Amino acid sequence: MNNQLLTKKDIEFDNLNFWHFYISYCFRGFDEQKELNIDEAIREVVDIEKHIPFFKDWYDEFCSDEVGTVENPKVIAGKLTEDISFAIEFHSSETTFFLNSKYIGNQGGHFEAWFLTLKELISFDKYEKLFLLLLPMTGVEENKRELAESLVSKKLKSISMFAKQSDYIANMYCEWLNGR
Repeated sequence: MNNQLLTKKDIEFDNLNFWHFYISYCFRGFDEQKELNIDEAIREVVDIEKHIPFFKDWYDEFCSDEVGTVENPKVIAGKLTEDISFAIEFHSSETTFFLNSKYIGNQGGHFEAWFLTLKELISFDKYEKLFLLLLPMTGVEENKRELAESLVSKKLKSISMFAKQSDYIANMYCEWLNGR
């Protein structure tokens, strides 16, 4: 296996290509009133072309047949503590998540898993960008929804093209979390 390790620079909040891909295609969400999935709803309220005019080129390279495949995924990995590590693999059709090399689930493909509680996700917040990266693997109880929505919105404000619509995107995502 020839994994392609992503660098910190690849996932900086100013890499709008990566974060558009991750939030629009790895998050789940739905605008009930407009009957739009999260990716469609985001395109309605954010001028993607203005912020990232060459997204399709970036996406085609990021998810090409040579990279992002089962044999050759793009990977974000690191150590949380001496005893705990994480990895997130980006395949062309799914994103898979690991803690200590143990598979904890994926988004896309045929299976989705929710492994983390909101409290656990918040504990990962001290590691740069990990809150948003692990968010798709988090379940939120109804009585924690408002807190989750606030935290997600705050994190999305760090990404310039989502800053003005962070409340809307957070609401869609957290609404979906409660409905699944």
